[in-house]
This record gives sequence, C-alpha cells and structure tokens, in this order.
Amino acid sequence: MTIKGLGIPENKIDLSEQHGKEILNIVSQLLKPVYKPKRRLQRVVTKGARIRIEDERLVSPKTWKLTEVNGEEIYFEEGIVYVPKVEEIKKFRLFCQRLVELMGGNPETVNICVADRKTDGYNTKGQLFFNIARKDNPYRWIIVIARELAHNISRKRYPHMNAMTELLVSIIKH
Repeated sequence: MTIKGLGIPENKIDLSEQHGKEILNIVSQLLKPVYKPKRRLQRVVTKGARIRIEDERLVSPKTWKLTEVNGEEIYFEEGIVYVPKVEEIKKFRLFCQRLVELMGGNPETVNICVADRKTDGYNTKGQLFFNIARKDNPYRWIIVIARELAHNISRKRYPHMNAMTELLVSIIKH
C-alpha cells in the first residue's frame, strides 16, 4: 500500500500492546523536553498581548552555480564534489514538484541543488531549492517543502507557522 499520489510505501507497524508500550517509551525519552504530565487546571485566563519575538536563525552562506547535467538543470555549491545520477535528479525533482503541487504551490518553482548538509531547503524570491545531497527520508521532505512554501506567505514566526500548518493539512487531505 502507498500514500496516495506520492508512491511512498506505508510502513507496517506491529500495533500490539507490548510493541505500543516500547514505542511510547522510546518516544517519551526522545521528547522529554516537550513531554509534560497531565494537570487539571481549574481555570485558564490570559490577557491579550502583543509579543515581539526576534528569532535567531542560522542561514548558511550560499554560492551556487547553475549547471546542466545531461539536460537536467541543477545548482552546485562551490567546493561540493558530489554529482548525483541523472535518474536521481529527475526522480527527486518530480517528487518535490508533486509535493509542492499537492500543497497548492507552483511545481515549476522547484529547483534541485547540491549543497552542504546544513541546507535542506531554501526559498529565495519564491524559487524553491531542495538539496539532493541530503538523502533524507521522504516523509521529512513533506515538512521541509511545507516550511519553504510557507515563506511565500510570511517570514514572520506565527504567520509562517500557521501557513505551514495549513500546507501540511492540505497534503494530508491528499
């Protein structure tokens, strides 16, 4: 069985009670800073506020040169020697384009790059770049693409997160 429209095989997970406890134990260890115990609050009251949050973000420097590999356009970062096979480039581009399309974006704005592993995706002037050198899990690309598409709506934290959430909802519907 595959996820509709993406050709990603679904993982078969043993949902037995014992296996579920093992998964819960592993997840709870990974998410310790996020996990909070259940508390019963008698009342929740807040005052409206305007909060200004300045985010510190790591943006790695980019010096990418457009190159053609057997008819496929790809951006290479200076100093990176990895050259993906043409079949890999085509497959990855089509995969990214399909995800962008399912989220309501323009698939023609998808570009493939070979860059440092710190970069997974990048959006500049509405053009999307995805780093084929990362070899990430296909499910991770769904998040990366939603994040980069959300930059077309807003680069401010909360509007960006709201846009990203809506993009993820749209792909889940598909």
